Amino acid sequence: MNGWMAHLSFSRMFQTSNTVVTLSGYRYSTEGYRDLSDVIGLRAVGAAQWNSATYMQRNRFHINVNQPLGKWGSMYVAASTGSYRNGRSDDNNLQLGYSKSFGNGVSVNFALARQRIGASQTNNPIPAPMLGDARENTAMLSVSFPLDGSALARPGHVAVSAVHSANRGEQVQATYSGVQAHDDSLSYSVTASHGNDGSKSSLAANAQKRFNNATLGVNASRGSGYWQLGASTQGAAVVHSGGLTLGPYLGETAALVEAVGAEGARVWGGVSGRVNDNGFVLVPSVIPYRYNNITLDPQGMTGDFDLLASEQRVAPYAGSLVRLKYQTRAGGQC
Repeated sequence: MNGWMAHLSFSRMFQTSNTVVTLSGYRYSTEGYRDLSDVIGLRAVGAAQWNSATYMQRNRFHINVNQPLGKWGSMYVAASTGSYRNGRSDDNNLQLGYSKSFGNGVSVNFALARQRIGASQTNNPIPAPMLGDARENTAMLSVSFPLDGSALARPGHVAVSAVHSANRGEQVQATYSGVQAHDDSLSYSVTASHGNDGSKSSLAANAQKRFNNATLGVNASRGSGYWQLGASTQGAAVVHSGGLTLGPYLGETAALVEAVGAEGARVWGGVSGRVNDNGFVLVPSVIPYRYNNITLDPQGMTGDFDLLASEQRVAPYAGSLVRLKYQTRAGGQC
């Protein structure tokens, strides 16, 4: 079976009112076109039992309007509709939202949503609630605010959200998160949730520590009738003319800093790290097509060397690994 899909997007900002209108999707699909997820689902359970939001879809239209309100915050309207070829009625979605951020770090978000999922007219044996044929009205309120920090940690951040669904009841979730102030190498969060929609109560916690050569993480969660513990590790290795340099991870665009003799110097810019005994350190993530300031801090240097320059600016191509060489001089030399 063969098919094709065409997608059109458009965005415009009206300068007089700062209104942003985004036509983020008009999509047309021929009868033979299938998304990858639909291909996998059809092969797994067959056409008689498979259904999804994109299966046999003919058209989909989505528009979003965002309107800043100055000191009063901002609001948005989002709407979408989709039609199908297999006798399924249309899907329709409408969402209204408002957000406001205050100078003390407090932010408030409120949203109302109405959703209609069309029912399939096929002889699919899956019960109707799984196929659609449902209308859902939802209201959501979220508030986030910082807490006072200490000498060892930045201010923690609290986010509380409540969701009311006409069909599924209420769910409340609260999260506390923070990072270590010195170099942002330690992050952590604790989340508690409770709902009368069948999800009941749960508690989850996780922490992640970034070292010079790897990133380690631990997580735990507990809910009604279950508990879970987990651990993870992540790292990167870059082979270059100067040897092998390890890092906590490797992003799409990165930088390799060379500063022979500056062992122990800390690099700032993107993610911090320290120069190793070979004179290299990996900056695992930098922003492409923009100037990044990569700074070496001599505090912590263990060798008898001086940095002749401590900062460079680089605007790399996306997907590149740039090499930055910092000149050093042995102590006492002129």
